[in-house]
Amino acid sequence: MGCFNGIVTLKGCSVTETPGSIYSMNSLPGISLNAFESVANTEQKNYLGVWNAINERAEARIKNAIISHLATRYKIKRVQRTVDTSNIEQQAIAEENIFKGIVINNGYDWTHNYVKSPFQTIQIDRIRFYKDATIAASSVTIQFFNYLTKEVLATKTLAVADLVTGWNEISINQTFTCSILGIGYNSFRIPSVEYDSNQLYSWWSESIYDVFGWNRCGWIKGFESSTSSKDGQLTWTEYIPNIQAVITIGCAYDAAMCNNRQTFAEAFWYLLGSEFMTEIMYSERMNFMTTVKREQAIELKAHYDIQYEEALKNALAGFLFQCDECLECNSLVQTFTQLP
Repeated sequence: MGCFNGIVTLKGCSVTETPGSIYSMNSLPGISLNAFESVANTEQKNYLGVWNAINERAEARIKNAIISHLATRYKIKRVQRTVDTSNIEQQAIAEENIFKGIVINNGYDWTHNYVKSPFQTIQIDRIRFYKDATIAASSVTIQFFNYLTKEVLATKTLAVADLVTGWNEISINQTFTCSILGIGYNSFRIPSVEYDSNQLYSWWSESIYDVFGWNRCGWIKGFESSTSSKDGQLTWTEYIPNIQAVITIGCAYDAAMCNNRQTFAEAFWYLLGSEFMTEIMYSERMNFMTTVKREQAIELKAHYDIQYEEALKNALAGFLFQCDECLECNSLVQTFTQLP
């Protein structure tokens, strides 16, 4: 999930303080920067390695707990539409020194960050990049970014020497929660091809009538920047240059959890405490912290687990949603006991 990082901070000499953090790990009993350093193994190397490890485990644990709870109350539409933009007639275009690519719009327009559901996602299974035989660039950096805020969400660098002439398939397997996702590259020294986005409409159209009277669930278009980077003025175009994609518009609990992460901040704080006690209990190091303090770690873990479960229960009690594009109406799951 990755969105809980920074909501709890570890104070220390070279730890970067995260703006917006709510709790400090150091304020929990039995936890200090020295304690982190004492349990670091050969792979973790130092306290920062331990900090990253417990954050990764805690994120996975709280995510599974939240999903398990919500799944008893709601039925989510995980896949709404999948589109592969391949097999469309294309034409060659000359190289330019501009940033351009493909844009997937799952919102209502091109200027507002308005989404149909807090659960909606854009999943990119894979992309294809076209290598022209006359390409002069040695590498291509493809950026996945929020089209409205220009925030880079992921990057993929391709070595031209590893590509074959024609379309090259690259696995991505990432999910994005922004309403409009851009996938672009700088076309300097890269002759390419383009295809008409209008040929995608028969695949993308869907009979969903919204409050604006539209009957499409989104658009797939090309885009161009006014400069050689994404930070220029972006304009959508009818033609999509050099990038094909396998796109799934779907729904996931991750987006709602990330957008409401402060609701779960206290639970995550105690969960990190529990995971750190696990590090002490199973550390390969032999020192005062991992031997003499081990019994204390066992007791503190039990305490933090209780606090975590109580905080999570309180947070989930107020986590209510209306039926929308992602949640099916009348979707509350009821459990009945079968009589003998």
